[in-house]
Amino acid sequence: MPAGALDRAENWLERRGKWILIAGWLIFLCLYLSLASDELGGVLGGDNTRYLMLAQSLAKGKGYRDLFFFGEPAHTQYPFLFPLLISPFALTARPVFYTHIFIQILASLIPLLVAGWARLEGQSRLRCILLFFLAGSLPAYFIFLLNILSEIPFTFFMFTALFLLSYCRRKGFDIFKILIISILVLACALTREQGLVLFGALFLGILIDPALRKARAGKIPLWLVLLLVFLLGYGAWAIRNQLAGGGGLYLKQFLPKDPYQPELGAATIGDFVERIKTNAYLHLPHLGGFSFPIWLFDSRPAALNWTLIFFIPIILGVFFRIGRKNFPAELSFLSLL
Repeated sequence: MPAGALDRAENWLERRGKWILIAGWLIFLCLYLSLASDELGGVLGGDNTRYLMLAQSLAKGKGYRDLFFFGEPAHTQYPFLFPLLISPFALTARPVFYTHIFIQILASLIPLLVAGWARLEGQSRLRCILLFFLAGSLPAYFIFLLNILSEIPFTFFMFTALFLLSYCRRKGFDIFKILIISILVLACALTREQGLVLFGALFLGILIDPALRKARAGKIPLWLVLLLVFLLGYGAWAIRNQLAGGGGLYLKQFLPKDPYQPELGAATIGDFVERIKTNAYLHLPHLGGFSFPIWLFDSRPAALNWTLIFFIPIILGVFFRIGRKNFPAELSFLSLL
């Protein structure tokens, strides 16, 4: 687009951009809420049901337990925050429907956070609005809106943390904002175990970013508050799991040669390489189906090709931004791949 046209678009969006975002948000919200249902079985699988039963355990005051196992043992695998968030709906007449509504309202806010974060990162108004509509209309998004899974709250916590981090980089840090950022990062890990990787990448990004490494409230540096809050919060969850007789980390399932046959021993480097090759061929086309219209793919090779065509430039773009010292967000995105 010519420079003059871009300037005119920016000037027009300066006056009307917020109304476009509000209208877009209302459209997405109505569209998302139209997907809410009481469906349990046709769409919702085992993980969905398990989250609902863990929420029911919390709502009944039994603690965090697997109600469908004999003796109702303490649950140590899934982090507790998502079941806790949906526990108010667990004892209602329509728990699946109301949980869907909660997830869909939360999901409608994520495109706004993405657009706001991009604007704080210096992107033009036009790019931010395009990102808003892209984030809100991805096929993968609608798949998660049909399920009761932890991806939506995890993404909400992550982008809220990134938004506040960029906001504070511009406006300045104080102890309250640093605590909120730290709690949001902790919330990611207490929602999905991917949050452990996210914390490590974000913490590393802050340490190697000169401005963020020096950011502090009074004499307290940002990185120290982030570390202490995470260690205290996640440490308490880990200690509880150990006392309950389990560790629960998926890492234990990743290390064996075959998690269903532990007698085969630990996986070797060669096993990991072979696993990556096999899973890449299986999951990259799946990723393409999440991200692009299904009519593009008439076969698995076509899905693989289309995915690689779009996936490789995205990764190169992330490395380009890292080269320009945009560390925290980009390392976080790479770590979650």
